[in-house]
Amino acid sequence: INAEYMGENTQLVDKELIATLQVLTKNKILITEGAEEGIFSPEQEISLNYEFKSPHRKVSLHTSAPPKDIADESTMKLVSVDRKHAIQAAIVRVMKARKSLPHQQLIAEVLAQLRTGFKPTVPDIKKNIDSLIDKEYIERADDAPNVYNYLA
Repeated sequence: INAEYMGENTQLVDKELIATLQVLTKNKILITEGAEEGIFSPEQEISLNYEFKSPHRKVSLHTSAPPKDIADESTMKLVSVDRKHAIQAAIVRVMKARKSLPHQQLIAEVLAQLRTGFKPTVPDIKKNIDSLIDKEYIERADDAPNVYNYLA
């Protein structure tokens, strides 16, 4: 049987078919004749390895993860921008309600507010605090450097 025939009869997309064939040849279930292992052309002959034996009752066939698409990268960028805005909004809400807060308490309250949507990391919160200081939404207290004041 050749790879083209298998693709037509299984109705798998080329990428999925090649990934499946690679896994089956790597585990010596299928035998490819006259080509490098893992490289398939439509005319390449593939046969079943009747000599295949496994010491296990179950044979584990894991396909490799598909490569990341460009759409995934743009989606991740959009998610990170949305999360940045959510973190900044939570910081402003907390500071607007409290007017003045120490650093640790601000981080704890922001984490408490955002725990239902996602769990931001402390460095992300710190970056957004610095960003809001630059935008003049909050400021560091003059008498205590680890206390923030809300600016109206």
